[in-house]
Amino acid sequence: MSNSGRRRAARLRKIYTDESYEAALPGIGRKLKAPHVPSGFKNMLSSEPDPQIYDHGLDSCDELQLKFRSTMALGLFNRGSIGAPPGKWDLSTLTWYTITVSPRWNQLVFITNAPDNVMERIVPKADTRVIGIPGMRLLRSHGRTYMARHVPTGAEIVTTSRSDGASRGVHYPPSARSLPMSDVPMNREEERLVSDLPSMARNARRLLAGLVTRMSTADPRRRWATGNWYWDPLERPESESRRVEWPERRLWGSGYEWEMEWTGFPYPIDVALSLTDPAIGLRGSRLRENRRSYEVILGSSVLRIKK
Repeated sequence: MSNSGRRRAARLRKIYTDESYEAALPGIGRKLKAPHVPSGFKNMLSSEPDPQIYDHGLDSCDELQLKFRSTMALGLFNRGSIGAPPGKWDLSTLTWYTITVSPRWNQLVFITNAPDNVMERIVPKADTRVIGIPGMRLLRSHGRTYMARHVPTGAEIVTTSRSDGASRGVHYPPSARSLPMSDVPMNREEERLVSDLPSMARNARRLLAGLVTRMSTADPRRRWATGNWYWDPLERPESESRRVEWPERRLWGSGYEWEMEWTGFPYPIDVALSLTDPAIGLRGSRLRENRRSYEVILGSSVLRIKK
């Protein structure tokens, strides 16, 4: 690194410290890929992300886990009269819980004080009505840690009350749960729901998966926060105007082009910034603003977030 680069790194470390990242992203393991992270969001709408950033792990996963996370996004961010068909999975109720999302390479981990309730929202009950992610099956559990597998992709998700998100020792089936185990095949309705999902370009999958992994993130300099999609952690004075009792959401598209809109929290710009932030955004993403929306662009794919 040049002398000017070292001076810049030293200056930035005073702004973005490791401690501030722990406050913003609890439970997420990171490794340092460069001796600094970028500062702030000045001129962000027109600037490319700095390639020398923390490998924060939010977007690092295998292809099957990526496909699962993007499928989960369709369930989480569709609700109410404006919602696309996956709103019927009733997965959006997860955003009423306080969840720390701690993604791993081959698992999506939700840390919460109600892991049993959260898993019951994810795995469909053993009946004809599919409430939950089609094709999810419980693998095992131990104490208040539950592990499930998505049959169409083989990807795993863990819900736990453990602050480190670890799933060690998870091996016993639950004693008082009505959730189908991994030996229960998908029924016809689940197969239909999966086959009806639209095609999705890989970079579009990355954008949608990024929405899931950033549900509980916040800028340590208090410029944006996603607040689990039910409140404003920054407690901005104007937040009261966004408060609604029954928020509605829509996330839909196909191929390279996707759109989303919602009522209530969070602010649309906060979601756009969480995906494009120089420090924890999707690498290679950029943000473009027009009169009606914020466009998060990754390669040839775009996610339009209505203002």
